[in-house]
Formats: sequence, structure tokens, C-alpha cells
Amino acid sequence: MTAPSRKGIFDFFRLPRELRDLIYNELDTTTARVKVTRKWSTKLRGIAHDLPAPKMLQFSHRFSAEYRSIVQKKTTLVIEDHFGDFTRPEDISLELSRSVSAIQLVRLELYAAHSRLPVDCRGEDMDCCITGRDIALHKRWIPVLLAKLSQLTSLTIDVHIPYQCGDAEMRSALVKHVAALTTLPGLEGITVIVNPGVRYEDVARWDYTCLDKQKVITWERKVGQFLDVEARGSPQAAGC
Repeated sequence: MTAPSRKGIFDFFRLPRELRDLIYNELDTTTARVKVTRKWSTKLRGIAHDLPAPKMLQFSHRFSAEYRSIVQKKTTLVIEDHFGDFTRPEDISLELSRSVSAIQLVRLELYAAHSRLPVDCRGEDMDCCITGRDIALHKRWIPVLLAKLSQLTSLTIDVHIPYQCGDAEMRSALVKHVAALTTLPGLEGITVIVNPGVRYEDVARWDYTCLDKQKVITWERKVGQFLDVEARGSPQAAGC
């Protein structure tokens, strides 16, 4: 018997690795929910984007290994946190699926909503005061999450607020509270997004659709300051 003919079969691995990597980067990926649990508040939801697609891992061991090494560079874990309760226990433990512990890129979607609970806001706008309280609560559990992501290289945060912050004093107070997040390890950028009309009850139930998401303030570590985002989309230095 003669060996099977390979005539007409393209030898993919004869391509330079640089070209193979470009091809891997264009191949299919998948999205999957990630189990994230926290004892004191269950309002967490995790989704991993650009995971290696199972069908792409069914080729040769070499193809699978090279494809996975490229895709894993863009796999992003997105975690949304909507506070449904405001208890303040000492136990802030958090469990994260081991399957995503090697993810390098993380984006947090943090929602600060109007609370029905009394808040001591002496001398400060109520909206900003509530946002500050919520950010302080967020900052308690985020380091616990980051400690479980041993290969984290990039962290970005979107802070969602339900109110406009037009005047300079209110904007300054908002920036002061959001600035507390800039000390988180690996943080590259923060975007403050206004979700007009979103109520506390909407956020707590997870069942609202927010069509209007207006970016109002950004922060990047390489810039080192908070910037206002104008309507036309170009940033302008914030006066706070």
C-alpha cells in the first residue's frame, strides 16, 4: 500500500508564526456566563467574552495550543454588580469559577442607584453622597475578586449613575468619590456613565433596559486626571 497522497492539501504550519497568529486572531470565539457568588449580596453577574471556541480546539494539539495562546490575550471577564441589599457584614468572601482565574482582562460594570435607605449626607448633594456610599461598598469586594485573578494585566471600570451632574460643585463631589477606585491594582481606566431615569427598584430587579447611556467623565492612568466628555465625544479637562 502506498501512503495517502497529500497533493492539494495546504500545510498551514509552513506559514510563519506571525501570519498564523493573525489568522488565529480572526477565528471564532465564544461567550459564556461565569459563576460569581458573594454571600452578602447576590447581585453579581459574570460573562466572559472572546473565550476559545470549543470547535477550534478539536484540531491538532499544535493548532489548539497556538490558537488558545492568541485568543486568551483578548478574553475579557465582565462583571456587573447591582446592589440589591446594603448590609455591611465582616465577611466579604467571594467565589469565582476556577475556569476563568487565568483571564488577563477584566471590566467591572458598577451600578450606583438611588437608595431607599437613609443616608447621612451632611453638607453634600444626596445623589453624590449615595454614589460615594455605593463606591465604598464596591471597593470592599473588588480586591477580593482581583486576588483570585492571578494573571490580571488590565482592569477597567464603568461607574453607572442615574442622575445628571451638571454643576461644578456636584461634579467635583462625584469625582472625589470615584477617585477612590483609582488605587485598585492594575486599573487602567474609569468611565462614568449616566443612565437617566433608572430607579433603585429597577436596578435591584435586574429587569430594566437602559437605552440612553451617556459617558460624562473618563479617567486613564496614563493621563492621570479626570476628564469631562463633551457631547461630541472628545474629552475636555474637568474643572475638579
